Order: sequence, then structure tokens, then C-alpha cells
Amino acid sequence: MLSVPIHIPTDSTYEDPGSSCTTPKTASTAHDAEETESSVLDYTERSQDTNRNDTHPPKGQSFTMDKLTKAEMRVEQFINDNELLTAHKELIKCVALSRIIYGDSHWKLAEAFANLAYGYLTYQELPAQAKQHAESAKSILLGGVDMTKSLKEKRGILGTLVTIYYTLGMAHLLQTNGREAYISLQKVEKIMEELGRASGEKLCYWENI
Repeated sequence: MLSVPIHIPTDSTYEDPGSSCTTPKTASTAHDAEETESSVLDYTERSQDTNRNDTHPPKGQSFTMDKLTKAEMRVEQFINDNELLTAHKELIKCVALSRIIYGDSHWKLAEAFANLAYGYLTYQELPAQAKQHAESAKSILLGGVDMTKSLKEKRGILGTLVTIYYTLGMAHLLQTNGREAYISLQKVEKIMEELGRASGEKLCYWENI
């Protein structure tokens, strides 16, 4: 999970001091959603072409993994430099590269979608798009993720769920959907508690999300 973009509150106010999401932008949801999906698909195709055309392709997915690592590093750097729109473009690349590396059903793709959703919420002030991509991330996780993984991956999955439900909660709040916002933000509290307790034993939260 990216360390810089996500700032989850730990108290009951649910206010993100680093967020500029006070007034949603007016935009065409369908158009922007299609544009983002097109950007992801286009970048995926370009990345696959690069891999195919490399005269000395590395073994396995190491080349694409290196591109993903560098994209994630650029996201953090651009955020530190307050270049938020540029950071958001890198988040789109992270989704495309994660899909190439992990496929359509891996929790790391869900993590990339969750970070993109948070980017729409915080850096673009577009709650509708944020909800769409957060729901994509949620669908991947609920579609069947192996929770018998290492403790590190369990924590990563739970952290991704925090990002998903926080984004959904704040997006609903910006759209004045109070009940839905409350439900999602309550889930954030519950997952945060589970994350704090996370150790070698089986994590039981999965059945309740």
C-alpha cells in the first residue's frame, strides 16, 4: 500500500486535514469514468507491447514489476511536491500495471483501485468516480481472496479495506447520503480495530464486510 496518499482519521470526526474535498466538482460522471477506464486499458496495452518488443526481455514479470515500483515511488514524490494531478495519472498507471502483473482477481489490483478511488476523492474532488473505483476494489476482494496468506499480506488486505470504506464513506458524505456514509465509516472503525489486533491467528472480520 502506498504510504503517502492515504490519510485515515482515527477519531470520530472523520475529517481529513490533508484533503481538499470540501466542494465536489461538477463533472460528467459517465464521461470521466469512461475516460479513466480508457486510460487504464491504453496504458495496459502499451505496457504489454513494451514487454513484447523488448529485445532482451527479463525473466518473468520483473520488468513490469520494476515499472510498477517506480510508478508508486513517483506517486509519493508528486504528492510530497503537491503535484496532485500528476500523482493521479501515476495512480492510473499503477492500476494498469497491477492488472498486468497480478491479473483481475488479486488483492494487489484491489489495492491499486482503492488508491485510485482515494485519488479521485481527494485530488480531483470527484466523489462519484471515487465510489465507482472503490466499488471495483471491493468487488475484487469480496470475489474471493485467500486469507491464509502471510501476516504481512493480511495486513495489506485489511489496509486496503480501510481505504475502500473510508473513500466510500466520504464520497457518500459529499453527496449528502448520510446513512450510507455512516455505514461505511463504521466499517472503517471496525477494520481499524481488527488491523490493530492483527497477529498470527486467523482474522475473522471477512464474514462481516
